[in-house]
Amino acid sequence: MILPDSVLWIDFMRAKTPQPIKQLIGPYLASRNAMLCEPIRFEVMRGERRADRQKADTLLSAVQMLRTPALMWQTAEQYGQTCQDGGLIVPPLDLLIAAVAVAYGAEVITFDKHFEFMSKIIPKLKVRVLIRS
Repeated sequence: MILPDSVLWIDFMRAKTPQPIKQLIGPYLASRNAMLCEPIRFEVMRGERRADRQKADTLLSAVQMLRTPALMWQTAEQYGQTCQDGGLIVPPLDLLIAAVAVAYGAEVITFDKHFEFMSKIIPKLKVRVLIRS
């Protein structure tokens, strides 16, 4: 099971993203193993322009959703404290994404290197960081 991060969805839907990046991202988003979680959907939809919202909603609605129960907020809080104690300050929604990924055993696919650093502090967090070429 994989959990493509919001940056992949955003780059894939953005018209000006270079084609080689879209070709890199596409197989992850189209995979039968690709999942979505509420924090990622929120990040994607929050930034969509009015003209693109329906298209983005249709694309995201086709992907299985990993729910975020209330307990995961506490887990994300603990991850944030653990990361901070390790010298890493992480955006709050990324902590929640990490909590969802660990709870469901999903691998986060992202361009954001801080997820890789998080995986060194949160041992059960599986991450694959893609390189923009």
